[in-house]
Amino acid sequence: MPCWPSTRRWLRGVYWRGEGRGARGEGREEGRGARGELRHEDSPGAQPDPAADNPDVAADLAPRNSPLATALLERLASPAVHLRSRIEAGLLLGRLGDPRFVVERVQGVRVILPPAVSIAGGKATIGSGRWPPDSLADKDEKPRHDVRLAPYALGRYPVTNAEYACFMAAGGYDDESLWTAGGRYWRRGEPVPGEDDPANWYLEYWRKFRDDPAEIDRRIRSGWMTEHQADQMWRILVTWDEESVLAQVRRWYPVGNIMNEPRYWKDDTLNNPSQPVVGVTWYEAMAYATWLGRLTGEGWRLPTEPEWEWAARRGRRRFPWGGNWDERRLNSLEGRVMGTTPVGAYPHGATPDGIYDLAGNVYEWTSTLAADYPYVADASREDPDAAGIRIARGGGWAAVCKMVRGAYRIRFYPWGRDLILGYRLAWTLS
Repeated sequence: MPCWPSTRRWLRGVYWRGEGRGARGEGREEGRGARGELRHEDSPGAQPDPAADNPDVAADLAPRNSPLATALLERLASPAVHLRSRIEAGLLLGRLGDPRFVVERVQGVRVILPPAVSIAGGKATIGSGRWPPDSLADKDEKPRHDVRLAPYALGRYPVTNAEYACFMAAGGYDDESLWTAGGRYWRRGEPVPGEDDPANWYLEYWRKFRDDPAEIDRRIRSGWMTEHQADQMWRILVTWDEESVLAQVRRWYPVGNIMNEPRYWKDDTLNNPSQPVVGVTWYEAMAYATWLGRLTGEGWRLPTEPEWEWAARRGRRRFPWGGNWDERRLNSLEGRVMGTTPVGAYPHGATPDGIYDLAGNVYEWTSTLAADYPYVADASREDPDAAGIRIARGGGWAAVCKMVRGAYRIRFYPWGRDLILGYRLAWTLS
C-alpha cells in the first residue's frame, strides 16, 4: 500500500521519526528534524491540542450523540470506507466529542471509564511451538505452554489522549502516592536506583555498530530493528564521535527535569484526543492505572503479559483477527501511514469479540518484568517496585509483520518514552 500524501497532510506533518527497538527491545525512537538533526523531542513550535489538554473542551465542543458524531463514528467503524476517510473521521471525532469516550464525574473528578471486554478465566495457551508452525517465531517466544488465568477484562482500545488528559487535570503527576518506587525517582528527574542510565545503553550499541557497521545489517535481518530505524538513527549516530552521541542522549533524556506530561504531549501530530497517548514511560502508565483504580474502586491496572497475549491469540490466532497476514487490517510500517491513528480506525483488525488495535498503532506496556518463557506466575515477576526491563506487546505503527504477531515479545527499559509506546488497561473480574 502506498504512503498517501493526503493522509500525511491530514495527520499534519507526520513523517518518519524512528522506530523503537530494544536490545531485545530496549528500544528508542529518533529521526531527523527539519534541518536533518536527530529528533526525539517535541516538534519545535508545536502547540498542544486544546481538547487533549483540557477534557472540558473535548466534552463541550459538540453533543456526543449529534448526527455528525454518529455519522463519523459509523464511518470510522466501516471497513468498506477508505482508510484515509476513517482516519479523518477519527480525528474529527476526537475534537467534536467521541461517543465511545464519555467524560463522567466520579467523586467530583472528571474521568473517562475505559470500554472493556470480559475474558473468561481458565487455561490459557501462550508462546510459540511446533504447532501451529510460525516461521517468524523468535526463540524467546518459546516454548508454547499453558498458564492459569483468573477472569479479567481488557480495555477495548489503548488509552487515548482524552483519557490521559483527565489524569493530568486531576493532578496525577503531583500525587506521589500514585507512583511506584522507581516512578517517584523518575518523576523528580533523578536516577532510578537499580535502573541503567539511558546513556549506557546508547553508547554500548553505538560502539558495537561503529566498530562493526555490518552488525547493523545483521540486526535488521534478525528483526532487532528495521531498515528505517537503521537509516534514521544508527547509521547517523555511527558517524558521530562519542561526545556528540552522549550530548544527544542527554537532550533526549535530561537529568534533573521534573516530569509533568508525556514526551509528545505538545506534538500536534500525536495529541489528538482520539489517538492513543504515546511517549509514556512504564512509570506513567502504572501511575495512571493506580489513579483510575483508586478513583473508581474497580482495580484497574496494566495487564500481565499472559493476559495480553491470551486476549490477542485465543483460538490459536497468529494475529488478533486470525491466522493470515493482511496489512490492511492494522497500522504497521507496511501500510505507510507513519504515525499513530485514532483508536479503532482498523475495525477489521479487531479480535472476534471486539478488542481493537492489539496489532499495530502502539506497543503496549504490560506489568510484567522481562524474563524467558515459560511464564511462571509469582510475585517477583509482577512486582511493581522491582527494578528491571518490562515487557511490551502489540507492535507499533513503525513495526513490521513479524513484530505485530500476537506472540511477539519486546523488552523496554521502564524509562522508555518512545513515539510507539502506549498502553491499555485491564482489571480482574473475580
